[in-house]
Amino acid sequence: MITNLYTIRELTMTLVSKMLKILTLVLTLSAAPSRAEILHNIYPYENLKSIKTKYPNGRFKKVDAAWVTADQAFYQMTGEGFPGTLFINFSDKRPEYRTQLAECGPTTPDAPSENICSLLRKWSYESDDESLTVVWVRWMPSAAIPLERYKSKYGEPKITFSDDTMVPKASWDSRGLTARLTDDKKNVVFIETNFTRSELRDVWKKTAGYIPEYLIDPVSKPKSDTKK
Repeated sequence: MITNLYTIRELTMTLVSKMLKILTLVLTLSAAPSRAEILHNIYPYENLKSIKTKYPNGRFKKVDAAWVTADQAFYQMTGEGFPGTLFINFSDKRPEYRTQLAECGPTTPDAPSENICSLLRKWSYESDDESLTVVWVRWMPSAAIPLERYKSKYGEPKITFSDDTMVPKASWDSRGLTARLTDDKKNVVFIETNFTRSELRDVWKKTAGYIPEYLIDPVSKPKSDTKK
């Protein structure tokens, strides 16, 4: 018997990752002030296959970075005419699908759970191209870019230091952007976008028709008036 096999959220998420044409249109039309910056036309939830279609002559290499876990994948892309190197962190749901698939016991063909199990069997063994979906994007230009150029576009950033390496970084939280800086804090070595929660909510609502619970921010209750 299948228990807690798969939620509507994950099922819809898989469909969203395959609705790339709609997704691109939605993000292009969404011009909210808190909208994240899209680096080199790479969108949240987009799969690797779509990115390879956008860069048919790009050279893609899987990077086994020390921090990559079983539910992630990390790729870099270079190519003639591309200004630098693109690094993309992906979510890999296949390990989760396989765990869920293990719960698929003997079922009859007409059992409601069998349809879900069939999908899990299919998704569990999809290729990287089909299964991997974008979480964040990092662009390392061929040469460092003056920080002043980013300030002129996004305003003053918050300057902090990385906890582990103590290198300086600049962040524009409302745009989901973080930049690695040179030691003198004058130039950007690379820039990274994690996408804002507002951006992700907009994608979900316009492509799936609702916002998943984990993206709904708690609403602060108004303080009761204690005056008499």
